Amino acid sequence: MPVIGSLGDVLSLCIVINNLRKAINQSRGSSAEYQAVAAELDTLEHVLVQAGILWENNERSDQFETFRVAVRCRADQCRNFIKEFHEKVKKFGSSLREGGSGSVVRDTARKFQWQICRSDELIKFRSDVIAHYSAINVLLTTAVV
Repeated sequence: MPVIGSLGDVLSLCIVINNLRKAINQSRGSSAEYQAVAAELDTLEHVLVQAGILWENNERSDQFETFRVAVRCRADQCRNFIKEFHEKVKKFGSSLREGGSGSVVRDTARKFQWQICRSDELIKFRSDVIAHYSAINVLLTTAVV
């Protein structure tokens, strides 16, 4: 499992988050749920970028080592739970995106399966995203003070 060890790794995680957000935005399932998750991913990406900027501006400062370690830990956790979520839901992607997979029967079945089996996972994913960006935001606040 890759470990976040540099500013570049944090920024690459932002790219992964952006790609997942784009994929969610292209889905047609329960749009309110998807739009809420996309908004939370935007916020997570924003706080990671802010953490990256603070990291870069204070890269040589020993005073920020605790901050860097904490951000690395949170970013690793983000990467892991985003990958896990993506693995769980990727089979639904073609059926939930705009235009579907081309098979109305398959798309309908996948959408039904998603609503029954995976919508709770989307809610949990969203709460995990909120927890992570809140924690990183606290790190940012305390690092700046």
